Amino acid sequence: MCGIIAAASNRNVGKLLVQGLHKMEYRGYDSAGIALHQDESIAHLRTVGKVQLLEEKMIAEKPKSKLGIAHTRWA
Repeated sequence: MCGIIAAASNRNVGKLLVQGLHKMEYRGYDSAGIALHQDESIAHLRTVGKVQLLEEKMIAEKPKSKLGIAHTRWA
């Protein structure tokens, strides 16, 4: 089963999207990813494993955006 969440706001949505992925997390996932719209590009981060690994990558890279989409994939 897969899960998809999107957000648009006047504030940074990265943390909100990761929190949404955590709420959808049921068992272990194969991968998780996030795409955030930035001025002239799209920041995208992917990890293999649980959502926690994506959250750690978000903390390390600190992408900022007011519009984004995130997903989990479980096979």
